[in-house]
Amino acid sequence: MLFALLLFVPAIFAASAADWRSRSIYQIMTDRFATTEESGGSCGDLDNYCGGTWKGIENKLSYIQEMGFTAIWISPINQNIDQSTFAGNGYHGYWPNNFDALNSHFGSSDDLKSLVSEAHARGMYVMLDVVVNHMAYPADENAVDYSQLQPFNSVKYYHEYCPLTLYSTQTQIEQCWLEGTIVSLADLRFEDTDVAGPLKQWAQNAISTYGFDGLRIDAAKHVSKEFLSSYRASVDVFTIGEVYSADIDYLASYQRYLDSNHDFATQQLVILGAFAFSGADMSAAMSKISQIQAAFPDPSLMNTFSENHDMYRFASINSDVNANKNETFFSDGIPTIFYGQEQSFTGNNAPSNRQVLWTSGYSTSAPLYSFIATCNQLRNYLAYADSSHLTTDMKLLKADKHDSAIQKKNLLLVLTNSGSTAASTTFSFESEFSQGTTLVEVVACNEITVGYNGSVTVSMQNGLPRIFVNKSAIRGSGICSN
Repeated sequence: MLFALLLFVPAIFAASAADWRSRSIYQIMTDRFATTEESGGSCGDLDNYCGGTWKGIENKLSYIQEMGFTAIWISPINQNIDQSTFAGNGYHGYWPNNFDALNSHFGSSDDLKSLVSEAHARGMYVMLDVVVNHMAYPADENAVDYSQLQPFNSVKYYHEYCPLTLYSTQTQIEQCWLEGTIVSLADLRFEDTDVAGPLKQWAQNAISTYGFDGLRIDAAKHVSKEFLSSYRASVDVFTIGEVYSADIDYLASYQRYLDSNHDFATQQLVILGAFAFSGADMSAAMSKISQIQAAFPDPSLMNTFSENHDMYRFASINSDVNANKNETFFSDGIPTIFYGQEQSFTGNNAPSNRQVLWTSGYSTSAPLYSFIATCNQLRNYLAYADSSHLTTDMKLLKADKHDSAIQKKNLLLVLTNSGSTAASTTFSFESEFSQGTTLVEVVACNEITVGYNGSVTVSMQNGLPRIFVNKSAIRGSGICSN
């Protein structure tokens, strides 16, 4: 199984954007994924450290790899504030107070090197989450002791405090503080060379010391595009930026400065719009696909997702596991699954969406675990067999209120939001396949034949997606024992 999933993924670690395009990413919150001793309780206080470590991740890489993932994304590694505040402490990694030290809760430098080395030995990339916008102090903005922040230990390195109240004003977005009450997130003067230089040098050192293959830049829209562009050039690895906006044009503008961004437009307008809510209109949501494709310089490099550490888990909005299957792995970009999604974890805003994974027993029989493994296996093979598969935009063939058909070269997705209790129906449409083409449905391994003028009729049952592939495109792949 493991060999079949990863046989077609090249092991290249001086990874470019083109190399990352074929990857699928498993997002890990380090403190919540696995403990060193592979033990631990339920962690009753999710606002504080629960005990996950880098060694714990290394010990559980097989769990991730056997789902077919070819990259992991780990939490920031810097030392964070340890004090327990009303908002908790820095277990998540986004409240750094010392860039020059590692977060000892996660392990040692040797532990981190070992994790990256083992991932590379398995042919997997490692993406590091980095914070460039701010440093953290456990008090309100009037009480920040800048001398305790390293290496930026003077007020001169920070923008003067202002509360971020106008998200329509780019100057406020970039120069005001994200937080200045319980925990102050002192906003760094990224435009100054004595701030930008050390930030870039730190990232370069982290990459050379540990061997990271890519960076995810937290709060990317809260620093300038000019800084992002120079930062990307200095680190010379693949970069994904967090630009929290579903405005298609605004979000797309940042891909001119970074390789990729989290695709909040697809997540909010298409995925949630089509599958999350009762009464969702599939046709209206899917109509956004062409707008997104036209706006982004390279949709195939965008980071697509439905869950992350800052948002409601999908199962909290829609507990139907079949609905979750429909929204998984359907878009053009680099797919990412947030740890626990494969176990159908629920949870609304942080920290309730940041549960510890070890309470699941790392079940490999969970419905979404096996479904994700199938999707990854197919995507890995199609990318290997046809270099143009990933760079070809998917095409919406037909959509109505409850069903849609999407084709991407030899791949055909028939999706539904009707739910697992819906009556069986059929959905008919015209594809771009030639008459007589045999299509294999890769979950049930059934076959259908394309009719006149590319016509396809699909039986839809129990709210499940139907994932078809041209049979001739998977010969020798091991998919459905072909």
